[in-house]
Amino acid sequence: MRDDRDADQLAKIKAAFSRSQKRYGSKRIHRDLIADGTHVSERRVARIMRENRVSARLHKRRKPRTTDSDHSLKPSPNLLEQQFECTVPNRVWFAPSRDIHDANALPGSGHYLRR
Repeated sequence: MRDDRDADQLAKIKAAFSRSQKRYGSKRIHRDLIADGTHVSERRVARIMRENRVSARLHKRRKPRTTDSDHSLKPSPNLLEQQFECTVPNRVWFAPSRDIHDANALPGSGHYLRR
């Protein structure tokens, strides 16, 4: 008798599990079954899933990537040729934005940083 009810619940669990693209665990499957109008306990859903080896796919962890220096690409050309002096605004940009404290120019440097 219990096996018959479990078999009936298993069909509903497998349907909800396939709708979730095999990603939901027993808690979410239980929530889906309740939303569909099937009243069953969360522990029963977990037991039925465990006994029938219905388990969610594990999320594949993303491996962090670091700088790849081993490539055949050429570096960017050095357009300034180490000559950082500039007399006209918006010609030479040489600092990352986090280092620019003044919106108009770096104090005392003589380098223009206007837009």
